[in-house]
Amino acid sequence: MKGELLLILALIVLAGCTTTSPTSYQNDVIVLQNAIVSRVNPFTDSTTSVRFDLQNAGTGAVPRVVVDFFDLKGLTPAGLNCENGMQVTDHSCQFNNIPSMDIRHFSITLKTPSADILKAQTDFTINYKISFDYSGSRRIIIPVIDDSKKSQPTNKYSISDPSVGPIALDIEPPVGAIQQQGDQQVKEYWGIKGDYFDVIMNFRQVVDTNVPTNVSGSNIHLQLHGLYVDSQSKCDFNSDLTSKIDITVGQTQTSLTCSFKSLAFTNAENTVGEKTTTVDASFSYTFEKIRSTTITVVPRNVGEGGSTSSNAPSSSGQSVGNPSGSNPGSGAV
Repeated sequence: MKGELLLILALIVLAGCTTTSPTSYQNDVIVLQNAIVSRVNPFTDSTTSVRFDLQNAGTGAVPRVVVDFFDLKGLTPAGLNCENGMQVTDHSCQFNNIPSMDIRHFSITLKTPSADILKAQTDFTINYKISFDYSGSRRIIIPVIDDSKKSQPTNKYSISDPSVGPIALDIEPPVGAIQQQGDQQVKEYWGIKGDYFDVIMNFRQVVDTNVPTNVSGSNIHLQLHGLYVDSQSKCDFNSDLTSKIDITVGQTQTSLTCSFKSLAFTNAENTVGEKTTTVDASFSYTFEKIRSTTITVVPRNVGEGGSTSSNAPSSSGQSVGNPSGSNPGSGAV
């Protein structure tokens, strides 16, 4: 009896324990799930539907997502469902302020051509784009030394982790020294009091580049602490420390450069011969991916007596194809 009681207590304790798995963020941010075409081989004079879920797999809210079936070939829109969003045209929806990990549902109904127009089985490869606004950030901490008092800083250079998103920012700080460690050269980073130094910001796409993409409306803004822009040197930013980013898809990276000097040292900083400075970079952009799927329309052949021919197409749903023609079922937009 005592053993059975202990077993029951143990089960109660285990039943009350829960484990929380870590949230799985993705650089794609807007991820397409449960994508399906209701009829991939519809008859003429009929309809088929394309539907899918959109999940925000980013760390923050997405201000705006637009789904646009902009290239329908010979098919025509016959219905649109923008659940928790708004209809923009008869073939596009807009969803605003989607919180992290939330899902929005989209579906569009398409009408096939009439039998008078379509006489033979025909493939229609339709194209649609999913675009969204997003932002990212990164911080670097750069020590600046008075080289008349010390040869290297006490505090080390540091950089924050890259933010989640399809566009990543890498930063090249000023090189203070290069140490030889065996066969490798190790760079150490700091600035010198009174000298200007360059900081280079490189933007690159970190999601699948085999899928057609576009980046537009890109801007970056810097906030400085302990630094100012050296007006006699190169800087790709305006007086407000803002710049447009011309990110060209397919390039390895897009770069911006600016030269800085440290502000005057305080008495305490003069005593230790070192100043800690920071650069905070925040950037925003609109990212767009273009996808496609193929629908094969079959002429409706009616024999004598009104019976439908035996070559009727299947009406079962099939997962939406991606641009390469495979059927992943779900995946990143």
